[in-house]
Amino acid sequence: LLEYDQEQGNPICDLKAIEEQVHADSFDLVAERLRLLPEEEQEAAKVAGCLGSIFLRHLFVRASSTENAGETLEALIKKEFLFEDPNHGFIRFTHDVVQSAACSL
Repeated sequence: LLEYDQEQGNPICDLKAIEEQVHADSFDLVAERLRLLPEEEQEAAKVAGCLGSIFLRHLFVRASSTENAGETLEALIKKEFLFEDPNHGFIRFTHDVVQSAACSL
């Protein structure tokens, strides 16, 4: 990721490789946080991930196989994996890395 050019006396860095490494590290961290959730919340995160980066609450409830889908969704919002837009009524992942990690569960 970072090398030193002996001839020119300058450091050389591969910005693309650094960016990819940061993304991979972020993904691993978020995926681990999701794996530590109760099983029902992990399943809810998977369902949400399949619905897309932005979805409506009623679609999540329909797609979920649990009886208390609304409560589980609220738990993911409180834990800041998801964000509910009060003005438009949709729910979205707080970051694309969170959605990718949810889909990987």
